[in-house]
Amino acid sequence: MKVLGVALALSVFLVGCQSPTEYLQSYQPEATKSAENRFKFENDCSDVTSTMISSKKIAIDGFRQDFERPQYQIGVKGCKVKQVYTVNCNEGDGCTVIAATN
Repeated sequence: MKVLGVALALSVFLVGCQSPTEYLQSYQPEATKSAENRFKFENDCSDVTSTMISSKKIAIDGFRQDFERPQYQIGVKGCKVKQVYTVNCNEGDGCTVIAATN
């Protein structure tokens, strides 16, 4: 019984561990959707394509603790317009476009 408990605890621990690449990939679809939605709204254009330009984990100095969050640069184009968006994601809170450049 003791072995079963240890095995169960170990499996829960290992499932919760993600490599940095897996961590970034897990938020990528939501980040891309946020960038596309922002582009569609700003440019009144519904036919868009997007390209992941870069992704990284950034450190945030919090009030009580420091933490990391994924950040992406996503290029979106459509209706003869191109835009690059910087998107930050928070666990449980979704993704938000924080900057845009032409």
